[in-house]
Amino acid sequence: MTTSSITQYPPALVYLLLILTTLHPQLGHSQEILVGVHHSPPWSFKNGQGEIVGIEKDIIEKSLTSQGHTVRFQIFGYSRLLNQFSSQQLDFASPFTGPTGAASLTVNYLPFQDVSVSLKSRGLAINIVEDLVGKRVVAYQQAHRVLGKKYGKLVASQASYKEFASRENQIELLFFKRADAVVGERRILAYIAHINHGSDKIAIHPIFPETHYPGAAWDRQIVKDFNTGLKWLRASGEYQKILDQYRLK
Repeated sequence: MTTSSITQYPPALVYLLLILTTLHPQLGHSQEILVGVHHSPPWSFKNGQGEIVGIEKDIIEKSLTSQGHTVRFQIFGYSRLLNQFSSQQLDFASPFTGPTGAASLTVNYLPFQDVSVSLKSRGLAINIVEDLVGKRVVAYQQAHRVLGKKYGKLVASQASYKEFASRENQIELLFFKRADAVVGERRILAYIAHINHGSDKIAIHPIFPETHYPGAAWDRQIVKDFNTGLKWLRASGEYQKILDQYRLK
């Protein structure tokens, strides 16, 4: 729109358009963004109706839609999520811990704490990573890489150590006493154990520090828009409401 064409509109309308542009700078070039998330309830999962829901999904959707975008979601195991993103079948991937290549990272927004969990009835003492030695441990895909060199070296020497995608199956191995400990994100493991086996059945061993993870996108403008939307989400209190919504009662 040229300067001369703008002057053809009433001043009040021009002023309103300027305000809207300031508040929603992406209205002029909104996109439909295909987002891949990791199956990890309560962060992202499918409900009984087959809809993708969860903390992570809500944070991403509200951050991007606040900037004028529409969002579609697909859900994967973590290794497949990384493969889909690296082959550019997705615009945005969350969470993201791998090498970025040509992609750009968002600010951190997922407060994850990896822990070890065991059956409370067994009374296992797991206070440091080294306490996992000699135990049958299962973990999520790529945990040996994500959790640092000490953990990676330790589990490489354990013949019984396994990594696979299904957190539900990991918890079942624990309850059927085919595993001594499960390593994974605190909220995920506690949520699945609570839903499938009731409350107060597992002991949580916080042997890893809390880590905040970002997402990644190929388009830097999408990253910029997400960061702007997330800032609004936090300032409005909506971010904390989303986290609290899935807190176990």
